[in-house]
Amino acid sequence: MPKLSFVKEKLCAACEKRKLTKSSFKSKQCFSISQPLQMLHMDLCGPVSTPSLGGRRYILVIIDEFTRYTWVFFLRYKSDTTEEIVKFIKKSEVLNGQLVRSVRSDNRTEFKNSMLDDFFNKKGISQNFSTVRTPQQNGVVERC
Repeated sequence: MPKLSFVKEKLCAACEKRKLTKSSFKSKQCFSISQPLQMLHMDLCGPVSTPSLGGRRYILVIIDEFTRYTWVFFLRYKSDTTEEIVKFIKKSEVLNGQLVRSVRSDNRTEFKNSMLDDFFNKKGISQNFSTVRTPQQNGVVERC
């Protein structure tokens, strides 16, 4: 009988290990953002299977790190992303009297192009990309 309980204990330990889930990222304790528009999180969703009445299939989401205010733009084409981001940043900076300092997005092509790079370089905006297939690194916008 003692051998049977030993096997049972081993099986239970294996079951417990199997039930473990992936640990989540620790929350940031020290915040370096002190005003609106210092950091913007961006993500593009789509194409959605059912277009809007205006024929738009893509959704651009922009979230301000400080206020968590969210803007949503509906785009007809994926290629409209750069133009919409440039218009948004220029308009936001004028309306709010604050400068955008940093942009965080995923590592996809709609955020990695020469037009956007040139605009960010001229404005002095740093661009941060998350690692491929890790939505946790761009978690602010992924959770909305």
